[in-house]
Amino acid sequence: MADSAAWTLDGIAPPDNTYRDAGEEPHRAFWRFIGKKGEERFRWRCNQGLDKDGVPLTPIRESTRRKGRWRSHTGRGSADHPPLVPALGLSRFEELLTSRGFVDHAEWYWTTDPVSGRHWGQVALWHAQGAGLLPVRNVIGWSKADIAWLRQEGATWWYAYQHGQRVAAAAAVLQLPFDRQPQRIAVVGRTDIEYATFGIGADRERTARAIEEGFHTGFRQLPPRGRTGGRQSPRPVPAAEPPLVKVAAMKPASPPKKAPAAKPLTPVPAPAPAKPSPVTFGPSTARVSADATSLRLLKEFTGRDFVAQDVASLVGATHDAEVVAYGYGRGDWAEVTVQIRSPRYHSNRTIKVVNGKPIIHNDLLVVEAAHRGAGLGAQILGRQVEHASKWGFDRLETDAARSNGPDGYVGYYAWPRLGYNAAIPADVKRKLPAAWSDAVTVRDLMKTPERRAWWKEHGVWTNGMIFRLQPGSESMQDLQMNLAESQSKKPK
Repeated sequence: MADSAAWTLDGIAPPDNTYRDAGEEPHRAFWRFIGKKGEERFRWRCNQGLDKDGVPLTPIRESTRRKGRWRSHTGRGSADHPPLVPALGLSRFEELLTSRGFVDHAEWYWTTDPVSGRHWGQVALWHAQGAGLLPVRNVIGWSKADIAWLRQEGATWWYAYQHGQRVAAAAAVLQLPFDRQPQRIAVVGRTDIEYATFGIGADRERTARAIEEGFHTGFRQLPPRGRTGGRQSPRPVPAAEPPLVKVAAMKPASPPKKAPAAKPLTPVPAPAPAKPSPVTFGPSTARVSADATSLRLLKEFTGRDFVAQDVASLVGATHDAEVVAYGYGRGDWAEVTVQIRSPRYHSNRTIKVVNGKPIIHNDLLVVEAAHRGAGLGAQILGRQVEHASKWGFDRLETDAARSNGPDGYVGYYAWPRLGYNAAIPADVKRKLPAAWSDAVTVRDLMKTPERRAWWKEHGVWTNGMIFRLQPGSESMQDLQMNLAESQSKKPK
């Protein structure tokens, strides 16, 4: 029986002499790495419904299962998810676990839940001991399979570390700036890549991103020598002088015939304004870890092959993010859960099939305070929509949250502006001004500034919001309009 909610691991360090003689700092770095990989392994194990010995956890009672889905402050949960993690990556057993590395071992423990104020290690201990009416569900510790996996990960890290040290030493001898970061360069002149031809290893998308991130000067598409741009007209040739001819005496000219009245000219309609090109984001280059089950399930859901990097684009991850994907379950209960972490935000996604159609439920998005108001949510959604629609997904779903305070959720207002929609909740609909009786959905309240302001004040947490991914849908139109407006407001 467990008597402590923290546990440690030692004895899996590399056995070679180079590690033994490496010194304290490499040893601490090794065990910090083991700590982080242990957190990753723990999340995978929980999502598989396994205890510390690799044995399936006691299933959720039928009385609990009959309650169906429920929602907590951590996000959306389901009685069909594994025990202890009803909301998967949002659940506190996963979210509050952390680690630290020492010179000769790693330690894992839970932190305090900021909402309830309860130390989650105590909750884990209750489950491990089967306190009260709880069945015994002990996840405190590692199985033999877990330890073998962590040992292999540690050996891989140590090999990479040694290789990096050798490269650094060689670079120092040659005085090479081996760790130098790319220097940003100013954009020069007018960037015109719309009609450019790219060589091997380059394309329009990468070049545009390099220009935007400051690692490309841009270039000017100059006309050929002797031209000033556009199509040149041929140089005019002077007309030859007509030859002189003798003209005989002419008879008096007859009076000219009356010309017929000119018909009024039909006005030519002005050409329709060019349709703006859709705003696109291209594939994500985020770091991805996806298990084989997740890639297999994605192929079953959509009928196309996925590689790990595709998952980052499918969830809209920014380039600076790290993405972890796990798959579990069979048949109608199969799901892929994806966790995204970035210095600017963190989010979670659940991918599954509903009524024969693949969907993505966007469980959570939390943007760090320093990066709010910069359109980050729109960029994430834009990349996700671009790829999910292309790869055959039917829709996105989310529960648009609202909570008070400076760090409160604002999804109830932000997501409808970007294309999500749902019926106006009944309690809110009763408060609508009489003149707005035509409003049926939240989208109807986004059409004018007055209606948007009213919803911003009176709107509520709205579950089951949907973003339709079909080309030309209202959701797609609203998102593109918002992205185009955002781009037009950027300084030129």
